[in-house]
Amino acid sequence: MRVKPSGKILVTLNKDKIYHERRKLKKMVKLIKAGKLPRDTAEVSLRCWAAHAEHGNNYNVIKKMYEYYRNLWRDEDV
Repeated sequence: MRVKPSGKILVTLNKDKIYHERRKLKKMVKLIKAGKLPRDTAEVSLRCWAAHAEHGNNYNVIKKMYEYYRNLWRDEDV
């Protein structure tokens, strides 16, 4: 949560939580490609995280996280 000079309160996610979700998604995609997890697991996890993030001013953060997730599937190095 941040307070702008005008007095407006912005509810945003902690950067550590964003990095944690990115690392988790990367690990999940790696396990899915190895055949150890169903793909739905990662998608449900991302949707739940996005629903939590929607409680604040995080539109662009959510958009970038979905883009990151899509790019994980394009990468063959993961």
